[in-house]
Amino acid sequence: MKSAAAIRKQIAKLQAQIASTEKSRERALRKIIADMQKHDLSLTDLRDAVGAKPKRAIRKKTTGSVPVKFRDDKGNTWSGRGREPKWMTEAIAQGRKRSDFAL
Repeated sequence: MKSAAAIRKQIAKLQAQIASTEKSRERALRKIIADMQKHDLSLTDLRDAVGAKPKRAIRKKTTGSVPVKFRDDKGNTWSGRGREPKWMTEAIAQGRKRSDFAL
């Protein structure tokens, strides 16, 4: 088992590695930005060069209204899509058939 001092030393060493890696990354980014400005390149130019497509906004699917296919005596309705409603489940449990509610 390692002592607390050994673990602290290891943590300090890893934190130094993180700092070094972050500095190296920052230097690389600054160099890339400088080269892009020097050669008048844009992000679009980079995307085109690597064949990447720009991200598109996710469009929410819209569903149209669906006609009612089932109705009971109390006015409850169901289109037949999704989970069977509680009123129909209870009626079927009492011996009625789904076809009894069909329009």
